[in-house]
Amino acid sequence: MKSLSLIFILSLLLSCSAFASAFTYGAEFELVHDSITKGWERGGKEQAADAKITFVKNIQALCKSMGCKVEEVQGKWRMDVPARSHDYKVTLSDGWWFKVSHDPGCIEITTKPSTQAELRAREQTLNKMIFESGKPLGFKVPENESAHFNIGFHSAFEGKGDPFLRFFVDYHNRPELALGALGMDIHNGPPLSIMTPKMREALAELVNDHNNEKIDASMIAHRIQQKVYLRPYTLSWNGAHHYQMIGLKHITQASESLEVLDQPFELRAIWNQHDMNQFLLLAELFEARINYLKTKSEAIIYTEARGDIFSNIEKAAGFYNYVTESGLDYERYKQLLPAKVQQIDIELVQAKAKQMAVRLEEDKDKIRGFYKRCAMMF
Repeated sequence: MKSLSLIFILSLLLSCSAFASAFTYGAEFELVHDSITKGWERGGKEQAADAKITFVKNIQALCKSMGCKVEEVQGKWRMDVPARSHDYKVTLSDGWWFKVSHDPGCIEITTKPSTQAELRAREQTLNKMIFESGKPLGFKVPENESAHFNIGFHSAFEGKGDPFLRFFVDYHNRPELALGALGMDIHNGPPLSIMTPKMREALAELVNDHNNEKIDASMIAHRIQQKVYLRPYTLSWNGAHHYQMIGLKHITQASESLEVLDQPFELRAIWNQHDMNQFLLLAELFEARINYLKTKSEAIIYTEARGDIFSNIEKAAGFYNYVTESGLDYERYKQLLPAKVQQIDIELVQAKAKQMAVRLEEDKDKIRGFYKRCAMMF
């Protein structure tokens, strides 16, 4: 990708303060179709592209009554047939847009980075166009599969390293979130709990360095890419920096192709959303969590959590703590969990949540004690 020009970089830095009042979010919705049956390199790429074209033609018909427009834009996959190569940008009458592309096994719909208020104002329209219009043609949200959820880096953290690293570590201290509670995709978005000890040690070293001398958010992101993200979970997948639970490529590899200055970071193991309300519940949850963590001033503690299998009660309890500590109501947000996890009795969830919270604090205390002993030696 091309490097940003000096002028663009300066404008980016000057604009960071403009994001302070409202986080931005970008969706990556996935829809599957029965016509996509083959592997990506054995005809599946063409099948997905054709499904994309079918979906877009339906949107074009819808636009005649809704006043939107559809235009061809450069696609991310090079194909022999131009129509298959193109992605399609759908612009509403008010200028807001989303794009339709294709990916292995699905069509993908990405949205203009927007605030919660901007998305709520268009919720009914987007439900109709993205989730409802294709149902008669056989398009549906895949069950029990994960996609990616994007949050604006600058609007969330304003260039400050402490809230960014605190959020990053907090999520990795709770691997049950990305291993079955909020999503699960160990190939695309593995938490460090199932990666190598060397990667966990590198994050622990970064946290210790930041606690001793504060580092800004951009430098932290670069160091994570260079020192922590040493390999993907699946070695045959080429992309150590890409295939991680929290993706930072848009932060460390800024591109002129981005249409907004608030570059996103990705949460790459989030269950597919079935409507705009679920997407907005996720936005509410992560915004509340980040704002909660911003109230913390004590040293950041990374427990180097390990573990790859969590029971349903552990998934529910870990999620309960994540939600309620952030000042939110578990009953409102539990619909983000898998159906079997939602159904667990609340008293059982609360009891397990208390146990898990105590254990997490005990693990943190062990790390604090280690730091204190080290300090006494020097």
